Amino acid sequence: MLRDDLTDLRRRLEAERDALLDEMTAGDHLAPGLLNLLTGVHVALSALGATQLEVAEPLAARVRVRDIDGEPLSLVAYLQDGASIAVEVPALRALALAEDLTAAARRRLVEQAHVAP
Repeated sequence: MLRDDLTDLRRRLEAERDALLDEMTAGDHLAPGLLNLLTGVHVALSALGATQLEVAEPLAARVRVRDIDGEPLSLVAYLQDGASIAVEVPALRALALAEDLTAAARRRLVEQAHVAP
């Protein structure tokens, strides 16, 4: 692929990322499909050597799993300003996410153990 093609692709992916973030912040409830799209865009940008996805303020103060009988499984991010955002997560995707989080946390803890004095 030519450098100009990669630059154009990066610009289009960044525009898509920005549009998805705008859409996600516009409402009170996030569709899981938007998160999946954002993840795909982030992976593509990472593959192109782009910088890490920047997290927009406000940052989540905490994230919890909401598991209420008769309601969809969801993750709820409680923001520092007291607002909250819920994202429905299908059960199989929740299992995959748990595996991803566990693997990432293990890797980070190992890295910290090797860096710590």
